Formats: sequence, C-alpha cells, structure tokens
Amino acid sequence: MTLIQFLMAFLLPTFLPMALSTGPYQLNLLGLYPMTGSKWPGGQAMLPASQLAVTHINANASILDGYQLNIVAKDTQVICI
Repeated sequence: MTLIQFLMAFLLPTFLPMALSTGPYQLNLLGLYPMTGSKWPGGQAMLPASQLAVTHINANASILDGYQLNIVAKDTQVICI
C-alpha cells in the first residue's frame, strides 16, 4: 500500500467529517461500571460521579473548547461464586 492509498483509505474518512463539521466534535468515553451483580454494584456510585465530571468539563470551554464529551456506560456485572 502506498502512502497515498493509506491516506485515502484511512485518514480522510476519519478526519474529513471533523473538518466539515460545524458543531462541537463528539468524544465518546467508554465507561465500564459494575452496575449489577450479586456481590458489588459499585458502579451505581461511579457512574453518577463520572457523569458529573463530564458535565463540568463540557461546561468549561477552557478545558476542551470545541469538543463535547459523552459517556457510553456499559454494565460489567460482577458475579462472584
């Protein structure tokens, strides 16, 4: 694969939509939280804290100006035998 082919195949589809975007860039953070399970649902306390942090970051333009953070929360479900 030549450099030009690499640029056309991988970099342009990644960065061109951001260059054409008029709104804030979306940054998705994957959050793995133990929300359910038989032993330790600690994610029930971690997820709201993470959401509060993201809210504060998004509200302060001096931190990530032009970006919008989002949390994609997934339950890791702790099950102990």
